[in-house]
Amino acid sequence: MKIRVIPIDDSTILQHLVIQQIGLIEGQVQVIEIGINTEWGPIILGCDQDRRLVVLLLDVIRDENLLPRLIGVYRWITRVMPLVGRFYAQRRLDGTKAPRIVSIAPGFSQTVQDSLVYLAFMVEPYTYRGVDINGEFGILLHSLGPQEKRSGPAAESEHADALLNASHLTEAEIRFFEEPSNHFPDFHPNRSRQLTT
Repeated sequence: MKIRVIPIDDSTILQHLVIQQIGLIEGQVQVIEIGINTEWGPIILGCDQDRRLVVLLLDVIRDENLLPRLIGVYRWITRVMPLVGRFYAQRRLDGTKAPRIVSIAPGFSQTVQDSLVYLAFMVEPYTYRGVDINGEFGILLHSLGPQEKRSGPAAESEHADALLNASHLTEAEIRFFEEPSNHFPDFHPNRSRQLTT
């Protein structure tokens, strides 16, 4: 048996391979619509065992601008949900349930993964690898697990670290802002100040 990892740089091929492996998406998802091109990228619509709409957003690259695209897709699908629910009612879809958003990409940066927990809706990230097995193309899907919201001082510290790293500061600049003695003094706009000349 000859197996090799292959890149997938065509969204049509990726869509076809994901459909073949749709059973690997949690919740016994069944495809109800394919080939939907949106301004945020190609999507697949499915229905899971709980009759919820599943929106799969596909990427052939690791996209650092994924968050605004996910927000755009979610805003769009919630706006058209009553119509989608009626249109696919015969496919058992319950249009009153909130949709699931699944993002499938070759990878997700740590900054994107950390930021997913701050969205108002849950995103299920899956990574993929294209494979060639004896001349036949396939795909391996791997769930990164639920991105649960964290709270408390540890989460706030992680969030602050992610924001500092995301701003592309140098290590010296990050150390400067992490030192308590270098925090900015309180600013009071209504306090009158005397200027010295």
